[in-house]
Amino acid sequence: MDWRGAARLAVWGAILFGASVAEAAPATFEIEWPARRVWVGAEGVEGIVVLARDAAGDVDTSFTGPLAIEGLTGTSSLAADKGVVKVPATKIEADTLVLSGGGTTAKIEVASLGGAWTLLPAFLAIALALITRQVLLSLFGGVFLGAALLHGSLWQAFPRSLDLVVGVTADPDKLKIITFTMLMGGLVGIISNNGGTAGIVDKIAKRATSARSGALATWAMGMLVFFDDYASSLLIGTTMRPVTDRFKISREKLSYIVDSTAAPISSLALISTWIGYEVSVLGDALKAAGIDRDPYEVFIAGISSRFYPIFALAFVLIVAWFQKDFGPMLAAERRAFREGKLIRDGGAPLMDAGLVAEADKMKAAAPRWWMAAIPLFVLVGTVIAVLLYTGLAAAELDPDGFRSARAEGAVRVLGYILSNAASYDALVYAGAASSGVAFFMSLRTMGLTPLIDAFVSGLRAMTLAVVVLCLAWSIGKVMTDLYAGDFVATLIGGALPAWSIGAITFVLAAIIAFATGTSWGTMAILFPISIKVVALHTGSPDFDAYLLGASSAILAGAVFGDHCSPISDTTILSSIACASDHVDHTRTQAAYSAVCGLVAIVIGYIPFGFGLPAWVSVVVGLAVLVGVLQVFGKSREA
Repeated sequence: MDWRGAARLAVWGAILFGASVAEAAPATFEIEWPARRVWVGAEGVEGIVVLARDAAGDVDTSFTGPLAIEGLTGTSSLAADKGVVKVPATKIEADTLVLSGGGTTAKIEVASLGGAWTLLPAFLAIALALITRQVLLSLFGGVFLGAALLHGSLWQAFPRSLDLVVGVTADPDKLKIITFTMLMGGLVGIISNNGGTAGIVDKIAKRATSARSGALATWAMGMLVFFDDYASSLLIGTTMRPVTDRFKISREKLSYIVDSTAAPISSLALISTWIGYEVSVLGDALKAAGIDRDPYEVFIAGISSRFYPIFALAFVLIVAWFQKDFGPMLAAERRAFREGKLIRDGGAPLMDAGLVAEADKMKAAAPRWWMAAIPLFVLVGTVIAVLLYTGLAAAELDPDGFRSARAEGAVRVLGYILSNAASYDALVYAGAASSGVAFFMSLRTMGLTPLIDAFVSGLRAMTLAVVVLCLAWSIGKVMTDLYAGDFVATLIGGALPAWSIGAITFVLAAIIAFATGTSWGTMAILFPISIKVVALHTGSPDFDAYLLGASSAILAGAVFGDHCSPISDTTILSSIACASDHVDHTRTQAAYSAVCGLVAIVIGYIPFGFGLPAWVSVVVGLAVLVGVLQVFGKSREA
């Protein structure tokens, strides 16, 4: 080969080599974002895919990496598979991402929502509740807006909302909660119509011989009918109204006692129509925040720090025992005692013929207290048995962990068993067992057709609760998918003193519950946000106190705001059952609720945030409540 041939070969080689290099270098990079929208600062974002494009716009299959992305955590060197890079779970740290690989650099704007936008579904739900006073419309409105924001399309919002609700509800654990809720409704329907609940009430009502004993008996019945707040308000209000009328106890006072024992005890009880929902929304929030704790364990551990329900129940007892009142309640009691006017002049008793007829039907059956006591005993016993069985079965698979728990004492052992137990299964099995026992016990006295009607009536009564349940789960999912908790945690988490989390959460929950009139909706809105803030303090020696403080504050604050809200369903139901003027009931109860709420913050959540044991706060808080009544309270007979 002469020099001319060599030169031609070199030129062709350079051309060919240059072409291959050019083909190996992508023209640009493109990002396919996840179905849900993201915002800068969000952690754990999954589903991001990077495509290498050639000059024709096709995927450049010759590109194999490495690819570096500035603005994402842990993405300094990523391999490509035929021009496609699947980014692992990451955190977005910048508005603009810089992608570099194969000699090509591209800048891509993050397809994100401004952080404040992530809170809009919650704000819309609250606003709609204030305007319409319809909880279903309010919650669905929040879900609808969330779906629109997630998918960037108002036209797709409605079908996406339905997909979201169906997807959330189809979760096996959620279906177990719905099953338990319906079974509890059926159980309540049976024991309300077979004379069981009326029998328990009748046993206590017979002991009422004075204004004090009448008030105490009403409080005691509220404590016993712990399994459902609706059943408590309806049954106790209509049953005790003739008794309290005889002792000239004002309707405002009766409705206060009924209302302030219904939701508080149901929210605290280990077995009630509330427990399944409370545990489920707490569990979703813990999972979303990456906190590996069993929600049932956290629920039980936080009972002692649920300061408002504890103080509300105790204050009813204190007021009933000392027979003293203050504020608008004192004026109502003196009017009833001195003038015999159980309702003020011009007051309008809130009555509902359907509810009263239902309550009369409950009381028509011959009272048989054991017809309710035995199924409820089976209910509680089955839950405990299944929790212990499944928890111990799990312990056998982890002998080292169980041995370590035993070395730390009985409390830790119980926590270990509960954290590994099948809590949702326990609720379903217990609901089925207790309903079955109640069914067969009542078969001879009621007959098959009336018994089935009673069971179905109980199921029907829980339909609204289940719909609220599904929508509340859905708005919670929307808030999680929008990273609302991440936004709030980033915005205020670092600046918020850890000790104040419980107190601030309690106030926020109270405000939302007051505005919406629903405790359950409040829990769905706040749990995904507050638990994210708590997660910032993972590793702190006081982390458990912060977690229990925040979770119990949401559950307690929701009940507090619900008590003060004139649009609350339980508040309205109490007015109906007690034949009280609803405005007067709300006004007189609000003063007592405010005292308990203030004590819960000052004596409860703030000291608890600094590490004070919950039982100390409870003891001091009870003493303060007695002192407040002794200083400001006066007898209606004075």
